[in-house]
Amino acid sequence: MNDEEQQALAKAQARYRKQVKSWTDAGISDAIASRNGRALLWWLLQISGVYSNPFRDNALRTAFNSGELNIGLQLQARIMEVNPDEFLAMMKENDNDHRTLTGQSGNDDDSDTDSGNAG
Repeated sequence: MNDEEQQALAKAQARYRKQVKSWTDAGISDAIASRNGRALLWWLLQISGVYSNPFRDNALRTAFNSGELNIGLQLQARIMEVNPDEFLAMMKENDNDHRTLTGQSGNDDDSDTDSGNAG
């Protein structure tokens, strides 16, 4: 392959990568715009171990978990790149859903310091 053909191939590959990025970004935007799409994205982040420690007693298990984590972190970075505001909303939405479905209150502090009752 001569230089001209290599340059043409490199340009075609760059156009392809740019188009795939555009399609992927649009897919993430579409997904994060809907309740079901946000649930799917959150599930993918959870199963990839983004919010857990990949290290285990077994080196092979740690390596496997780290591979999953890598995918999850790439997805999270892409979501943050495409729409950081919706990512934060998705996190709050998931936290609220978790609290509602598990019967937990929104207040982690069980003290009555704000009740106005003087001892």
